[in-house]
Amino acid sequence: MLSLRAVETPPTGSRRAAQDAHKKSVGTCPVRRHEQSLVEGQDRGPEIGGSSAQCLFDRRRLVPEPSMTGKERRDLVVSMLNQATGIECPKPEGAFYVYPSIRKLVGKKTPGGKVIATDGDFAVELLETTGVAVVHGAAFGLSPFFRISYATSTKALEEACRRIQSFCNSLA
Repeated sequence: MLSLRAVETPPTGSRRAAQDAHKKSVGTCPVRRHEQSLVEGQDRGPEIGGSSAQCLFDRRRLVPEPSMTGKERRDLVVSMLNQATGIECPKPEGAFYVYPSIRKLVGKKTPGGKVIATDGDFAVELLETTGVAVVHGAAFGLSPFFRISYATSTKALEEACRRIQSFCNSLA
Protein backbone atom coordinates (compact mmCIF):
# COMPACT_ATOMS: atom_id res chain seq x y z
CA MET A 1 0.00 0.00 0.00
CA LEU A 2 1.26 3.46 -0.84
CA SER A 3 0.54 6.34 1.49
CA LEU A 4 0.89 9.94 0.38
CA ARG A 5 1.71 12.84 2.61
CA ALA A 6 -0.39 15.90 1.73
CA VAL A 7 1.42 18.45 -0.40
CA GLU A 8 0.36 22.07 -0.04
CA THR A 9 -0.52 23.50 -3.45
CA PRO A 10 -1.00 27.15 -4.37
CA PRO A 11 -4.41 28.49 -5.35
CA THR A 12 -5.36 27.74 -8.93
CA GLY A 13 -6.13 30.24 -11.65
CA SER A 14 -2.85 32.09 -12.06
CA ARG A 15 0.15 31.48 -14.25
CA ARG A 16 2.39 31.73 -11.18
CA ALA A 17 0.33 29.10 -9.38
CA ALA A 18 0.67 26.74 -12.32
CA GLN A 19 4.43 27.27 -12.42
CA ASP A 20 4.72 26.67 -8.67
CA ALA A 21 2.63 23.53 -8.91
CA HIS A 22 4.80 22.33 -11.80
CA LYS A 23 7.95 22.82 -9.71
CA LYS A 24 6.66 20.56 -6.96
CA SER A 25 8.30 17.18 -6.94
CA VAL A 26 7.48 14.01 -5.12
CA GLY A 27 10.33 12.04 -3.56
CA THR A 28 9.88 8.40 -2.81
CA CYS A 29 11.48 6.51 -0.01
CA PRO A 30 11.13 2.75 0.22
CA VAL A 31 11.29 2.68 4.01
CA ARG A 32 9.18 -0.30 4.98
CA ARG A 33 6.76 0.27 7.77
CA HIS A 34 3.98 -2.27 7.88
CA GLU A 35 4.55 -3.00 4.17
CA GLN A 36 4.03 0.63 3.14
CA SER A 37 6.26 2.99 1.24
CA LEU A 38 6.43 6.56 2.39
CA VAL A 39 6.11 9.39 -0.10
CA GLU A 40 6.89 12.98 0.78
CA GLY A 41 5.96 16.04 -1.29
CA GLN A 42 8.94 18.33 -1.71
CA ASP A 43 9.77 21.60 -3.37
CA ARG A 44 13.26 22.10 -1.87
CA GLY A 45 14.58 18.60 -1.34
CA PRO A 46 14.37 16.59 1.85
CA GLU A 47 14.23 18.38 5.17
CA ILE A 48 16.02 17.08 8.22
CA GLY A 49 13.54 14.96 10.11
CA GLY A 50 11.43 14.20 7.03
CA SER A 51 11.03 10.66 5.75
CA SER A 52 13.14 11.33 2.64
CA ALA A 53 15.96 12.76 4.73
CA GLN A 54 15.72 9.71 6.97
CA CYS A 55 16.32 7.56 3.89
CA LEU A 56 19.48 9.47 3.09
CA PHE A 57 20.90 9.27 6.59
CA ASP A 58 19.74 5.84 7.72
CA ARG A 59 20.23 3.43 4.80
CA ARG A 60 19.94 0.47 7.16
CA ARG A 61 16.18 0.99 7.23
CA LEU A 62 15.90 0.94 3.43
CA VAL A 63 16.97 -2.63 2.83
CA PRO A 64 15.72 -5.33 5.14
CA GLU A 65 18.46 -7.48 6.61
CA PRO A 66 18.76 -10.56 4.39
CA SER A 67 18.07 -13.88 6.02
CA MET A 68 21.12 -15.37 4.28
CA THR A 69 24.03 -13.95 2.31
CA GLY A 70 24.74 -14.98 -1.26
CA LYS A 71 27.49 -17.32 -0.10
CA GLU A 72 25.17 -18.95 2.44
CA ARG A 73 22.46 -19.44 -0.20
CA ARG A 74 25.10 -20.84 -2.58
CA ASP A 75 26.31 -23.27 0.07
CA LEU A 76 22.72 -24.31 0.84
CA VAL A 77 21.96 -25.04 -2.83
CA VAL A 78 25.24 -26.89 -3.41
CA SER A 79 24.70 -29.00 -0.29
CA MET A 80 21.08 -29.84 -1.06
CA LEU A 81 21.78 -30.67 -4.72
CA ASN A 82 24.72 -32.88 -3.75
CA GLN A 83 22.28 -34.82 -1.55
CA ALA A 84 20.10 -35.57 -4.60
CA THR A 85 20.62 -38.99 -6.14
CA GLY A 86 22.81 -38.78 -9.25
CA ILE A 87 23.67 -35.06 -9.04
CA GLU A 88 27.18 -33.72 -8.54
CA CYS A 89 27.25 -30.00 -7.85
CA PRO A 90 30.60 -28.19 -7.60
CA LYS A 91 30.76 -24.96 -5.60
CA PRO A 92 31.14 -21.86 -7.82
CA GLU A 93 33.49 -19.12 -6.68
CA GLY A 94 31.86 -15.92 -7.85
CA ALA A 95 28.59 -16.54 -9.68
CA PHE A 96 24.97 -16.42 -8.55
CA TYR A 97 24.13 -19.76 -10.14
CA VAL A 98 25.39 -23.33 -10.06
CA TYR A 99 25.97 -25.91 -12.81
CA PRO A 100 25.21 -29.35 -11.36
CA SER A 101 26.12 -32.42 -13.41
CA ILE A 102 23.45 -35.01 -14.18
CA ARG A 103 25.89 -37.40 -15.85
CA LYS A 104 24.76 -40.23 -13.55
CA LEU A 105 21.08 -39.62 -14.40
CA VAL A 106 21.39 -39.87 -18.19
CA GLY A 107 19.70 -43.08 -19.30
CA LYS A 108 17.42 -43.28 -16.24
CA LYS A 109 13.63 -43.44 -16.61
CA THR A 110 10.90 -41.36 -15.04
CA PRO A 111 8.03 -43.14 -13.24
CA GLY A 112 6.03 -42.51 -16.44
CA GLY A 113 8.62 -44.39 -18.51
CA LYS A 114 10.31 -41.44 -20.24
CA VAL A 115 14.06 -41.81 -20.67
CA ILE A 116 16.32 -38.96 -19.56
CA ALA A 117 18.63 -38.97 -22.60
CA THR A 118 19.91 -35.38 -22.35
CA ASP A 119 20.07 -32.45 -19.94
CA GLY A 120 17.25 -30.95 -22.03
CA ASP A 121 15.10 -33.99 -21.25
CA PHE A 122 15.97 -33.58 -17.58
CA ALA A 123 14.99 -29.89 -17.57
CA VAL A 124 11.66 -30.53 -19.35
CA GLU A 125 10.71 -33.49 -17.14
CA LEU A 126 11.73 -31.62 -13.98
CA LEU A 127 9.53 -28.68 -14.98
CA GLU A 128 6.54 -30.81 -15.97
CA THR A 129 6.78 -33.06 -12.91
CA THR A 130 7.75 -30.62 -10.15
CA GLY A 131 7.24 -27.10 -11.49
CA VAL A 132 10.93 -26.26 -11.00
CA ALA A 133 12.45 -24.43 -13.97
CA VAL A 134 16.14 -24.85 -14.73
CA VAL A 135 18.14 -24.15 -17.88
CA HIS A 136 19.63 -27.16 -19.62
CA GLY A 137 23.41 -27.04 -19.87
CA ALA A 138 23.43 -27.50 -23.66
CA ALA A 139 22.18 -23.89 -23.92
CA PHE A 140 25.61 -22.90 -22.58
CA GLY A 141 27.57 -25.68 -24.31
CA LEU A 142 27.73 -27.64 -21.03
CA SER A 143 26.10 -31.06 -21.33
CA PRO A 144 25.09 -32.99 -19.28
CA PHE A 145 24.62 -30.17 -16.76
CA PHE A 146 21.86 -27.76 -15.85
CA ARG A 147 21.94 -24.23 -14.50
CA ILE A 148 19.97 -22.94 -11.55
CA SER A 149 20.25 -19.49 -9.97
CA TYR A 150 20.40 -18.97 -6.23
CA ALA A 151 19.59 -15.26 -6.47
CA THR A 152 16.18 -15.71 -4.84
CA SER A 153 14.73 -16.28 -1.41
CA THR A 154 16.02 -19.01 0.87
CA LYS A 155 12.51 -20.42 1.19
CA ALA A 156 12.16 -20.74 -2.62
CA LEU A 157 15.61 -22.35 -2.88
CA GLU A 158 14.90 -24.90 -0.17
CA GLU A 159 11.59 -25.87 -1.79
CA ALA A 160 13.12 -26.10 -5.28
CA CYS A 161 16.00 -28.25 -4.03
CA ARG A 162 13.60 -30.55 -2.16
CA ARG A 163 11.60 -31.00 -5.37
CA ILE A 164 14.76 -31.69 -7.38
CA GLN A 165 15.85 -34.27 -4.78
CA SER A 166 12.43 -35.94 -4.95
CA PHE A 167 12.48 -35.97 -8.75
CA CYS A 168 15.96 -37.48 -8.90
CA ASN A 169 15.04 -40.10 -6.30
CA SER A 170 12.06 -41.13 -8.48
CA LEU A 171 14.24 -41.96 -11.49
CA ALA A 172 15.06 -45.63 -12.07
